[in-house]
Amino acid sequence: LTVARLYVTRLGGDLSHFNALANEYRACVAAIELIRGTSLLADQRALTESIALRNPYVDALNVLQVSLLTRARNGEPAASEALTTTLNGIAQG
Repeated sequence: LTVARLYVTRLGGDLSHFNALANEYRACVAAIELIRGTSLLADQRALTESIALRNPYVDALNVLQVSLLTRARNGEPAASEALTTTLNGIAQG
């Protein structure tokens, strides 16, 4: 949610709408964990490790992408080309 909040706050999204979605997300996670009796990834060690390894890299690409989107909106041509690179990097995660 931290990265999503960055996109919303820096790129002019509706923060109240984001907050409503974030609260609903948290409520859903809590309900699923209550039903399961454990955290979402408690029995998924490989996936947990994979996410922990990739997040620092993908998070950095997301921050860069927010900056590039701002620059592209301001008409900087080079930013649009660089955005393609961040999109591919995030997609490949």
